Amino acid sequence: MTLMKWNRIGLLCVLAASCGDPAPSLELSRQAVISAPLTDDQARDEVRRACPGPQKNHGQCVSCAAHALNDLRDANRISGAQKGSLQSWFAQNGCDGCAPTTCPAQGDICGSTMPDGCGGTLSCDFCPAFPPAPTVGVPAGTASGAMTIGLPVRTVTWLTAAMVPIPNTANFQIIVSSDPNLCHTLQTERQYTLPFLQSHCPGLNNCSLCFGCFGPSTGFAYLHGTFAQNAPAGTLQPVLPYEDTFANVVGFGQGMRIDSQLTPGTTVVSGQTEVCNCKYTASGTTRFNAVLCSGALPIMN
Repeated sequence: MTLMKWNRIGLLCVLAASCGDPAPSLELSRQAVISAPLTDDQARDEVRRACPGPQKNHGQCVSCAAHALNDLRDANRISGAQKGSLQSWFAQNGCDGCAPTTCPAQGDICGSTMPDGCGGTLSCDFCPAFPPAPTVGVPAGTASGAMTIGLPVRTVTWLTAAMVPIPNTANFQIIVSSDPNLCHTLQTERQYTLPFLQSHCPGLNNCSLCFGCFGPSTGFAYLHGTFAQNAPAGTLQPVLPYEDTFANVVGFGQGMRIDSQLTPGTTVVSGQTEVCNCKYTASGTTRFNAVLCSGALPIMN
């Protein structure tokens, strides 16, 4: 039998191997999600996560919700005012003898259906159909599109795109970003030289932004894929590292696709990204026209 507990930082912890320390590259994301304030809808999902399935009676359901909301308030994830209004909501609307779970509360398992704990069924394929993307009209060095993310809720608007040779390899890194000065950032940032990062990752080198070793955020978002310098037209990179102020994610799907053949001498390449990540409730599509950024270093995840 799987045992669960509601911990004091507002996360449901399964008492198994998953309760151990996460991989270092995911720690940045875990800490950010824990500390981020919750909207009312997100707080309701956390309460449902803490109080799954049928309750013996209305009073037990309200009591469980109140304890869960107290934990969220004590962890500064909701305000005292939110706690009061949400507790009233559960007492009046959300505790009719059973508090059904939700897809976010269960991890948004893509393409799956599952019981809601109250006799109903959830369909958790949340990603919308990707809209048609323009094939022209994206100027060199820019990106056009957006991505929504649910933990915490935010929208990333993509502005720029660059390609960078990865030192000591025969690969390019293609990057789309909300940073309006992306190429300048990649040319001037040298986070791998910071003593703090060297102590965490001995021998760290050759990265402009080093999120994989807990490098500081720039306040912008970055999504990138790695391609061989001779990759043919249509090549798809299905794993896209993503970083912003709140998260450092090893890989989003569905992927980044290039329109034309790459060669070691390529200076511009267009393509498209499509993201559908259930764990982070992230989705969106982007067209890019990446330009070679001379003298730049790649991003490390």
